[in-house]
Amino acid sequence: MENIVFDSHEAAEYLHIHYDTVIKSARRGEIPHFKVGRKLLFRKESIDEFIRQQEEGDSNDICAAT
Repeated sequence: MENIVFDSHEAAEYLHIHYDTVIKSARRGEIPHFKVGRKLLFRKESIDEFIRQQEEGDSNDICAAT
């Protein structure tokens, strides 16, 4: 199992969202992260799981609307 860790800028690039969005989402507890000192870090594995959960939530919303 790979143990890839992103900083905030790398996580933003990986998610294709703005850096500020990553910071705000992490502070609200929406994106899994951990801190080392003042630096926010993100495990690739945790982000991938977060994406899967978002996809599942979206598909449930679509099914409920039809």
